[in-house]
Amino acid sequence: MDRAKQLDKRFHDVLCGKLALERTKRHFLEGLCAQTDPVACVNDIVQSARGLESVQDAMRSDLNAKFINSLGSTVIKYLLRANGVEEILDTVLLKILDPPLFWNKFCEEFEKGNLDDEAQHVFAQLLVHLLKMENKDTTRYRDLAKKPSILGKLLGSDQPDIRAAGSLIKEILSTTSLAVISGPAGPGGRHDNDLINFREISIIPTADEAQCTKAAFF
Repeated sequence: MDRAKQLDKRFHDVLCGKLALERTKRHFLEGLCAQTDPVACVNDIVQSARGLESVQDAMRSDLNAKFINSLGSTVIKYLLRANGVEEILDTVLLKILDPPLFWNKFCEEFEKGNLDDEAQHVFAQLLVHLLKMENKDTTRYRDLAKKPSILGKLLGSDQPDIRAAGSLIKEILSTTSLAVISGPAGPGGRHDNDLINFREISIIPTADEAQCTKAAFF
């Protein structure tokens, strides 16, 4: 059996209770990321008896910068690809983030500047997602995003994607009505001049906008 099949088997064996998580946490998370369909993956996690508990336990078992820069942020990046099933995805993400052992460490390492570019981008994407959650209390995420050590760092990044996420977060924070916050596929966030409120878009393209290769929202 090749490694990919072994990881897949280990992942599903943990979900269905055939294998104890304790000695296989890293392989369990690697198996999660190896699933070909993120939507099916998050659904399997929620539907299985041990799925949510296992993901939560595995994600808070190794809280150091090395883990967060590698497998920890890779798991979050993979999960955020589960488009169109926001309610199920939010269930998985909030299980990881609450109690906030992993989340607090993720934020701490970001503020300290210990995350590489990829992990910073994942952090920014996750924060955007949390701020856009529907029918959830996002107060603590909004309060966190307002901190200069968070928003200022995002807006001041030398990476266009991270700056774009920072610009979107800034716009979300300035929004008084959550009803105008777009969903994952809506406008906003491609670059620093891609805003939810079209009236705020500058006629003159910015440097980030000129470099952006992502398709526009119509």
